[in-house]
Amino acid sequence: MRTRQSGAALIMSMVVLVVAIMLGLSGVSAALFEERMTGNYRLFSSALQASEVGVKDMIGFVRDNYGPSSPPNCSVNGTILDDPDSVSYSSSGGLDRDYNTKLVCEDGEVVGYSLGRVYRDAETLSAREIRVVLIPPGENEIEGMLADGNITMNGNSTIVGNVHANADVDIKQLTDSTVGSITASGQVTTNDKDVEYSENGECSTVICASSGAATMSVPSAAEVIVQEMNDLGYSGSDLPGVDASALDAGPSNSTTYQVLAVDAGGECSLDLSGDQSYSTADGWESKRFYCPGVLNLSGSFNGAVIMASGDIIHGGSSNLGDPDSDGTGEVDTYIVSGGDIILNGSDDSYAAYHADGDITQNGESKIYGSIVSGGSITRNGGIDFEALSSGFIMVPVAGFIDRWYELESPSA
Repeated sequence: MRTRQSGAALIMSMVVLVVAIMLGLSGVSAALFEERMTGNYRLFSSALQASEVGVKDMIGFVRDNYGPSSPPNCSVNGTILDDPDSVSYSSSGGLDRDYNTKLVCEDGEVVGYSLGRVYRDAETLSAREIRVVLIPPGENEIEGMLADGNITMNGNSTIVGNVHANADVDIKQLTDSTVGSITASGQVTTNDKDVEYSENGECSTVICASSGAATMSVPSAAEVIVQEMNDLGYSGSDLPGVDASALDAGPSNSTTYQVLAVDAGGECSLDLSGDQSYSTADGWESKRFYCPGVLNLSGSFNGAVIMASGDIIHGGSSNLGDPDSDGTGEVDTYIVSGGDIILNGSDDSYAAYHADGDITQNGESKIYGSIVSGGSITRNGGIDFEALSSGFIMVPVAGFIDRWYELESPSA
């Protein structure tokens, strides 16, 4: 008997063959797609690298043509550098790369644009543009806490602002209200579990800590005192240590400044009360007080620049500074010492503290402003500190990038 063949085997073979062909085509398509993605990523990366080289060129241009004593003038918007000619970056694999740069003043800031391009013949294959905001050479204000030595907080602390030590930072406990960056050229130590540690100083949380950071320049308090006194008409590099009797101080309570008398032990005493600032045609000015020795300071006051060639010791419960007294909303009191600063009082302090030696806080006051020490900063307990602008403590900078990002739509 002959059996009827239904052809099922042939049909199944054809189905399997079709599926195999489809899978093969799908694999080839996926491979081609991935190859295109890889090629596009290569072009993207190459164009971005070219634009980054342009950024380095802009930084070099700013540093070569400007300095702390002659920063670029961005009082009005305008072009600082316009490079219309593309600079060849590299050629390889049949592709060419170039970039062009432009530096402008935008709303008082130095802003750079660097466009990197990959092309073949006249066809642009990929273009990427970076926008950078530069801190140009000049005098840069310090807002925060800076020490050439250690920074030590021995109790529960709240810090709003940036903290840096060229040695070590040791903070026993930070409160939930702390916001800012804590860096040390040595080691940052804190037992707070909410602190995020990062080698490059970039964190996703509000409290960022970095050990092994680059050292920062600490301005000299003695040089500030000399400059302040020179502005008052005195001269001589040894000004901070001269005897008060050798200075022509003018009236004992002059409007603009007062040179304090020293006792047999080389100490001055100053007890101030109320607003010490005065109005001029250019705005409000802080009255200057200078002690050519150790200064014992007391009282509640604002609108004053307190200077001493030796230590400044502040005792008693008092309020320092009033950011709203002159309508500026900025710290208006500056305490600057060629030696140490020791704070024994309590209550609030709106001031910039600057010492060539150590700064020690033994009282309970909250400090708004800045603290800069050529030695160490120590709080024998916790600290309540918030960085505020003062315009008093300035340090020369060579210029650096403040922030940058890639533009979504390059101008090519």
